[in-house]
Amino acid sequence: MDKIKFTTEELDKYMDTCISLAKCSPFPMGRPYVGAMILNEEGNILSNGYKTFLSGTNMILHAERNAIYNSNISPMSKHSRRSHILITTLEPCSQTRRTQQFCSCSELILQYPISTVVIGDFDDVSFSNGKPSSFLSSRGITVIPHLNLRERIKDELINPLYGYDSGKVYTPAKTLYKMSRDN
Repeated sequence: MDKIKFTTEELDKYMDTCISLAKCSPFPMGRPYVGAMILNEEGNILSNGYKTFLSGTNMILHAERNAIYNSNISPMSKHSRRSHILITTLEPCSQTRRTQQFCSCSELILQYPISTVVIGDFDDVSFSNGKPSSFLSSRGITVIPHLNLRERIKDELINPLYGYDSGKVYTPAKTLYKMSRDN
């Protein structure tokens, strides 16, 4: 699938659903809140996900990872064809930290038959800054910035703790999780 076959109105509807999903993230999940969904090429929603904690831990599972795992699509094989679409409110992560238990969401996307990633906004924190989109594009994944709802995503899912335009680092979810356990 080379070109996405959805109208702007359809993409707005899917992104609106992802925004609603993002708001399902549990307290005390740190911002940015992220929602994602997997579609087949006909536009049927196969699964969705939002940023949450791995059950019983303070480890974060990103929305894209949850959507992929919830979709029941099989990882790529030599007979697979990339045909699924991932829609997410924020560009998938592409960098792993030393303490991270999982590969990045961008690396995970490459392991599944996802042909296209539609993003609602770029992750403007300094260590990302457009790198995930470049990473995926350079490996044959079509990345489509669908920025029609960008201001809403910033206002409702990113700004309050994230310091989106100020360059501040957001309050890590691990710290918020610990703070909630202490009260």
